[in-house]
Amino acid sequence: MAKPGQSTERLTALLAGSLEVWGLADKVALIVEGGTALLSATDSLKVRVESSAAGWRVRVGEEPRGSLHAGVPGMLRAVRRALAPEQRPGRMIVAPAPGAE
Repeated sequence: MAKPGQSTERLTALLAGSLEVWGLADKVALIVEGGTALLSATDSLKVRVESSAAGWRVRVGEEPRGSLHAGVPGMLRAVRRALAPEQRPGRMIVAPAPGAE
């Protein structure tokens, strides 16, 4: 059974770490509550990430439905594509930070 707040902590760490790797940490504000994250870019673009039983829904701007991704890699690709479309797609490795278990 997950501890209270664990989902929030993990999602925060995942997205904050991704923003850092992508060079966007100083350009995007991140707010996470439960299984929902709101990322606000300096150009007023907003990206919403929501966890559900079906996977991860990523909504960009005012999209009513957004895109649904079964796993974390697809969700992260969609977030990066929305926040930094000028960056080339790259390979992705998702792993816990050393010592974080």
